[in-house]
Amino acid sequence: MSPKLPDTTLQQTKEEEEAGVFGAEGLKLEPIEPMKRWKLTYNGKMRLSEAPEKELSVVLNAEWKSNLPVFDFDTDMDPSPVARALAKETWSREFFQILKEAHQSHYEQHGDIEGVVTIDGVKYPLNLNSMRDHSYGHKREWKNFHRYALHMGTLEDGTRFCASIVSCPINFSQIELGYLYKPNGHVVPLQRCDLQLYQHGEDGTPPLDYAFNFWAGDKKYCVQVKVLHTPEFYIADEWEARVVERMVTFRVNGIAGWGIAEWEYRNTMGKVQH
Repeated sequence: MSPKLPDTTLQQTKEEEEAGVFGAEGLKLEPIEPMKRWKLTYNGKMRLSEAPEKELSVVLNAEWKSNLPVFDFDTDMDPSPVARALAKETWSREFFQILKEAHQSHYEQHGDIEGVVTIDGVKYPLNLNSMRDHSYGHKREWKNFHRYALHMGTLEDGTRFCASIVSCPINFSQIELGYLYKPNGHVVPLQRCDLQLYQHGEDGTPPLDYAFNFWAGDKKYCVQVKVLHTPEFYIADEWEARVVERMVTFRVNGIAGWGIAEWEYRNTMGKVQH
């Protein structure tokens, strides 16, 4: 893991900033083919999560690639989750004005990472399932999020999915988000998710073994989640968001899978100096 954790803010050099590169502190992302391929490189130190006092020299040379369609939440969502989220709120001119001002465009795309990572001189091949996302808009305020739970995974039969519940009170008390790629690459939007945030980890400690259901393409998917590893970190300059990033195994309708479950909490304690 990064030697800067739990802080995730990286600082660019003046040269990097002027060149407009996507990179900082040894990490660099380079677009090769829009919506298809990215080059990923890193050269620097990292720490073992099990023994954080030990630093290792790491060199990464890899490529992210995908032939799957992008899921754009502005245009591709099923209307049902939005209707349910809107129906829970008190409508007013002010509410809809805030909704408009706080709007973020967001898209996601599943793909794969292939390459080589060299750790203290020893080379290891990489072949990983992955998901990239991008948000953009007038402004992004992490302090507006109360909490969320995101589940992103790949199954043995080639199915890939995202099933999420987000609580951002300035917009919606709770909204269900997600989609599912069928093994043939066809993507369908999530129609419903029955995971209730208030029943899971409201005290700041998410569950280690749990289950929920979601519906996509008029089909029900029963998701069982088992946590393997749980690093934590903070996002934004003043650590407005605390993220519990969980490496997990899934079992969806009896089919084994793997991925992450990302639980976010609003952090009001501010940034801690290390």
